[in-house]
Amino acid sequence: MRPVVERKPSSVYPYLVTRYMAAVYGHEPIHFVKHTSDVIEKGLNIKFDDPYKNGKLRKEAIAAIITTVKRKCRQDGHRRCIVLSKKEAIYVEPNGEIKRRIGARVVPSATIVA
Repeated sequence: MRPVVERKPSSVYPYLVTRYMAAVYGHEPIHFVKHTSDVIEKGLNIKFDDPYKNGKLRKEAIAAIITTVKRKCRQDGHRRCIVLSKKEAIYVEPNGEIKRRIGARVVPSATIVA
């Protein structure tokens, strides 16, 4: 039996951008799974049972993403950006600092290579 992966309402958001060096970025989708054994897709898999309410990402789901991304940043030293929409992003630094940005031009726009 194939594990069930929660599909997000948007086919684009949320996703994660990793900054490897100046102008070199990686891109991966964020998936919500009900069980850790359900991890079957490429991308960042977050264990969270009910991430959406009325078609919007719940605050608790965003907190779960931030927790996982902070851990990844500390492990490898790369900056990351959690892109929630075309006008909302959360930047996470390796030192644990978090900056939420809302408005135009908040999403990294350099070359994405991965």
